[in-house]
Amino acid sequence: MLRVKILLIFFFFCSCEGAMASVKDLLKNSLENLVKDELKEFQWHLKKDHEHISNSVMENADILDTVDKMVACFGPEEAVKITVEILRKINQNNLAEQLENNQKQGSTADDSQATLHDYTKTSLYLKNELKQDYEQMLVGNSQTGHQQYLNDIYTDLYVVDNETGGRVNGQEVIQIESNHNRLTAKEKLIKCNDMFNVQCDTGRRKRKVLTLGIAGVGKTVSVNKFIFDWAEGRENQDIVFIFPLPFRRLNLIEEEYSLMGLLNKYFFRCPEELPSLPEGDGKVMFIFDGLDECRFPLSFKEDDIFTNANEKTTVSKIIINLIKKHLVPSALIWITSRPAAAILIPRNYVDQVTEVRGFNNEQKEQYFKNNSTTEVSEKIISHIKKSSSLYIMCHIPVFCWISLIVLQPLLARESNDKTPTTLTGMYTSFLISQQQQMEEKYCDDPEPKTNARSFDQIILKLGKLAFQQLEKRNLIFYKKDLEKCGLDAAVKKALQSENGHLDLFLRFLLGLSLDSNQNDLKELLPELELKTENIKDTVDYIKQTIEKEKSVERTINLFYCLSELKDDFVEEIQKNLSSGNLSAQNLSSAQWSALVFVLLMSEETQEKFEMQKYRRSDEALMKLLPVIKNTRRAL
Repeated sequence: MLRVKILLIFFFFCSCEGAMASVKDLLKNSLENLVKDELKEFQWHLKKDHEHISNSVMENADILDTVDKMVACFGPEEAVKITVEILRKINQNNLAEQLENNQKQGSTADDSQATLHDYTKTSLYLKNELKQDYEQMLVGNSQTGHQQYLNDIYTDLYVVDNETGGRVNGQEVIQIESNHNRLTAKEKLIKCNDMFNVQCDTGRRKRKVLTLGIAGVGKTVSVNKFIFDWAEGRENQDIVFIFPLPFRRLNLIEEEYSLMGLLNKYFFRCPEELPSLPEGDGKVMFIFDGLDECRFPLSFKEDDIFTNANEKTTVSKIIINLIKKHLVPSALIWITSRPAAAILIPRNYVDQVTEVRGFNNEQKEQYFKNNSTTEVSEKIISHIKKSSSLYIMCHIPVFCWISLIVLQPLLARESNDKTPTTLTGMYTSFLISQQQQMEEKYCDDPEPKTNARSFDQIILKLGKLAFQQLEKRNLIFYKKDLEKCGLDAAVKKALQSENGHLDLFLRFLLGLSLDSNQNDLKELLPELELKTENIKDTVDYIKQTIEKEKSVERTINLFYCLSELKDDFVEEIQKNLSSGNLSAQNLSSAQWSALVFVLLMSEETQEKFEMQKYRRSDEALMKLLPVIKNTRRAL
């Protein structure tokens, strides 16, 4: 009998100790959601309202000391009650409600261990699934592309902690050219794998990060690498679950789901596999890739609070309440977007904005080395360095891939006279290479036209779609512009655009007016007839427009237009500048603009600009102001 009583007493104390441990975990998890100043305020209320807690005890107390002292002084239940009261006093209502709900549910020490084990097992299952999904990536298109291992082809990207000061609704390629190699004092380079780490200096972590970047600059590849490194156990192992939910997939969901139902449907085999989510700061991460592809409304104006992870609702409401921290308030959230769509998320719901700038100069060269032989990579790098427009465009990873496809076979020939030196030439050659791949793929097909379709029809239909979308300010253009406008009229129309959405269209349109590019296009479209005006007249008109144009960005694009037309106006300025024969005293307005263009595109000038080499006057200072702003050190 005595032995039974002793055992009962033993089990009673064990259960009390387990309950106490569980309460301490709940309190610790709640306080870990507070930043340093908020924790100080919590401790201040604790000392002020409760005489058992002295100043000396709280003087250097961290979170664990605070939890231990509260449970020792007040007991588990009262400690939870006091914590809830103080959290409400410091406007942490979501944390207070979460703590109350968790405490009501209650759990024994054994239950806690079982749940932890379940999460560990489920987390491992998710990692294995994501590792298989993200180990390889498609290089090229779905028709002619191929799978490659991510780690074999991945090259680090140039990512900054800040967003560009450029136009968010302008032509994205123009933004790359304006911002290439530029790192302001307010910006700092960061690694994607470190974005959600706790900051050593503040003890805080960014929970909601918005990453911007133009199309093809590497946002999705960065996301894939982040997920794969986590799934392999290399990085961010404090996160228990990562759920990639790209908007392209979310667009296809029409029925209503609960958050837990959605996660179980897309990541697990049955609803019982993940009945709940782990608590604690940063244990769960949601990644929403491609905000610019979102096809359902995201309204943050409505004050419709939704907190139940097991109640069915729309996908839109789930995402909004995750971002607002009503659902899973301790979760980490990563959203990627092209700049124009970033306005869909109000900035007061974002902790940090980062920007993917693509490759810097070292990274772009590393890309070619990673994806070709030493000899080929050296030839490609040497070729693209001869054209500033091609070299700058290679900041975009997808353009590096296009350059590799086009230049690799052409540079292997003895004669390189057909190797493209302009954007128009590069994209025309790329189009021809895609046609050749399609023909090779369907060469043994008894009915190639049925399966491959007529390539020229595909091109024309895609062109028509592009023209229509650009006219709607969707960054691509509308066919009627090409049919109705002459070349001079096109220059006028592009300059009248407020956000520069026709700048790149103008560059390609002018490039297509050259006989060499038309001859290449006729390989694809034998029946195509392009009527062009006198090239010299067009060049003269652009130079006259440069004389009058005040916008530096527009002037830069007009000089690139001259480059597409293979005019040597800028080249002459560059040669005179290199030889020391340039006299700033006698430059015309257009020559001044050309000089500014050359200096802006120069990597050497971006590091250091020696203004004393040029005419020292107020007029010269004003003309060279864009260059001075763009350099890191002006002398």
